[in-house]
Amino acid sequence: MRRAARRRGEPPPAAGRPFALVAEEGGRQRITAIEAVARRRGIRPGMALADARAVLPELRTRPAEPARDAAALEALAHWCRRYSPRVAVDAPAGILLEITGCSHLFGGETRLLEDLRDRLERFGYTVSAAIADGALAARAWARFGGGGILSGPGARGRLEELPIAALRLAPELRTRLRRLGFRRVGELARLPRASLRLRFGESVTARLEAMLGEGEDPFVPLPEPQRFLARLSFAEPVIRRAAVEAALDRLLGDLRRRLERAERGARELRLRLLRLDGAVREILLATGRPLRDPDDLAPLFRLRLDRERLDPGFGFELMLLEATVTEPLVARQASLAQTAAEESAFARLMEVLSQRLGRGRVLRPEPVESHLPERAVRPIPGGAPPAAGRWLVTARRPLRLLARPLPIGAVAAVPDGPPRLIEIEGRACRIRHAEGPERILPEWWRVEETAARLRDYYRIVTEAGAALWVFREGAYGEPSSPRWKLHGRFD
Repeated sequence: MRRAARRRGEPPPAAGRPFALVAEEGGRQRITAIEAVARRRGIRPGMALADARAVLPELRTRPAEPARDAAALEALAHWCRRYSPRVAVDAPAGILLEITGCSHLFGGETRLLEDLRDRLERFGYTVSAAIADGALAARAWARFGGGGILSGPGARGRLEELPIAALRLAPELRTRLRRLGFRRVGELARLPRASLRLRFGESVTARLEAMLGEGEDPFVPLPEPQRFLARLSFAEPVIRRAAVEAALDRLLGDLRRRLERAERGARELRLRLLRLDGAVREILLATGRPLRDPDDLAPLFRLRLDRERLDPGFGFELMLLEATVTEPLVARQASLAQTAAEESAFARLMEVLSQRLGRGRVLRPEPVESHLPERAVRPIPGGAPPAAGRWLVTARRPLRLLARPLPIGAVAAVPDGPPRLIEIEGRACRIRHAEGPERILPEWWRVEETAARLRDYYRIVTEAGAALWVFREGAYGEPSSPRWKLHGRFD
């Protein structure tokens, strides 16, 4: 749950406090996932939220996001390809790996299982993992048997001790079996298969045989992720820079054709140059927008080649160019309009500046839906596409804001009026002109804004000619006295 919170950009739930995810099901809010503290206090997935709060009033909740959780699970399954090329998603919270012929690469099944569990736990996941002769048996042993390696002559007997839920039957069929008194897998295994098939249908016998090794459970692995890789080997080692650039142009052309067929553009590229002595030189290139045109990418790589000053040694014998991160990029109809040409030229300029100066140094402002001045804008990469948001039209505000509002002293003719005199870091300034107020209320929908106070902003001009933007935080009559702060300058 903590990883899910970080993925959504929310603060993680406090450690030691009961927490659960909820979703609407059948017109009622139900618990979908819980942390260990809530489980120990008697909360279970599937409970109605009202019932859970009756048991545990201090239970904290957040809405579940099944679609994003499913996408995260699939991404984690692709990460598990380091252990096996055949990986399947076992929704809603499991991953299956076929490790036949793979375990020896990790020192055996025990070492593989330990490595997998340790890595996932370091990522922040709670893990239960098992190895068995079949997919359904491994799943059942991980979820209901405590995990570990299930093998040897006693494996069947241990599976038969598992509850009926381990067979992964439909809920209504599972309920029907419980009403008839069946609690363990072994109780079903001792009945004639023909009787089971006649009474409960084909699914019960198929699942029972798959778990006990008498049949197979369907295993549908995820398709191999598409790789966008171009390679070029040389008959003779390459030493000169001109030859490297010519080879790079060929690789970029090959990579563009692959990306065009998939309607993708590259956001990150890796160029690897393998020397004759086995050393590898690598250049990583990140772009602010998806690109695939060699005319856009070649100048960026040449800038990096100038900066890296690659040492060819005895020469390069192989070059590899891979688009490691891609995004959809659909071909657009070319336009004769000057605006389109100007947009393309501006985007290329942003990419060149980003490569020369660093991606974190070429930025432009983007509007954010917030009334608070310090939140109403955020910096983004200069070449990023414009956002759908619109600039908020408000009263005149300064272009420059202080990183943090500076506390000041102020004297006003009337309590709620504009200041007549301010004191900034011990220096008194008389006010010649003041306009306002512009009132901004706290954003009550934000959790961190519960203690925030209203602000009244004033545009003031001192007798020395300084144009300042100040605000009074809080209102008279509240338990805490109002405070004055300087937030920006107009000059």
